[in-house]
Amino acid sequence: MGHGHFDRLNILYYDNNAEVFNDYGAARFINIESKRGGHYLPENTSWAKQTVAHNTLVVDETSHYQAKEELGEKQHPELLYFSNQPQLQVVSAKETHAYADVDLYRTTALVKLPELHKALLIDVYRANSANNHQYDLPFWYNGHLVNASFKINAITDNLRALGKANGYQHIWKTAENNLDAKGGFITILNNKRFYTTHFTSGQALVVKQLAIGANDPEMSLFPGKGFMLSQEAVKNQTFVSITEAHGGVDPINETITAAGSGISNLTLINSDERQTQISFQLKGKTYIYTINYLDKNNYITFK
Repeated sequence: MGHGHFDRLNILYYDNNAEVFNDYGAARFINIESKRGGHYLPENTSWAKQTVAHNTLVVDETSHYQAKEELGEKQHPELLYFSNQPQLQVVSAKETHAYADVDLYRTTALVKLPELHKALLIDVYRANSANNHQYDLPFWYNGHLVNASFKINAITDNLRALGKANGYQHIWKTAENNLDAKGGFITILNNKRFYTTHFTSGQALVVKQLAIGANDPEMSLFPGKGFMLSQEAVKNQTFVSITEAHGGVDPINETITAAGSGISNLTLINSDERQTQISFQLKGKTYIYTINYLDKNNYITFK
């Protein structure tokens, strides 16, 4: 936690010489005296350091370690598994101190398949608790929303902040959709390439579209966009997502290739303290991806 940001188990995603899932960094203009004397801005604390400003799980709209650096410095996540094979790169870790009664597990993999030119980003985020909580998993992205598996219920006027504190007060909620247990997908266009993120949790989900900029009277925040997977009042929760890079845009010839994703039928088969198992289809073939939490010698199986 040395840099003071509350972002345990955060992920960043780069591809095609571009940042796709981004890290906000800091709300600051160093040494520009006309902006708060060139010092760190208040929004650096109220937004940029808060957990919701990162691509990691937020519990009950509060930041990890109560946003107290002295608490976060005392603990560190535990690495569960790491593999850097040519066809399968995996990192898995757990964080059991960020919240008093919630254990967080994240396993992220880059998987290369013969049917695809680019590796798939497979992300499994699991939260366990003895009590009910609200779980929010944001994905902050660069680029433009170009497609979704559902009709987006956009809020076109009277925007309201997503919350009142812990960074939520700086987020405009621009849309909200209730999805069934099958989940859905969102496609963005970034640096002339398409990125489709399929997601599910095995149960009904709320998907919120977000924009950065609420409660910013001095216009200090850098703009940003994201979507958030939300689940209210549950004890245990697993969010599954697969991001596929595909196709492209030629702005000079005004042509596109492979604008649609090849992934379909993403399913969470089961998830508990022993294992998480998911399946998906790609070009008519079914793949099963399994995380064996209790077996370090056979931690990931993919077939």
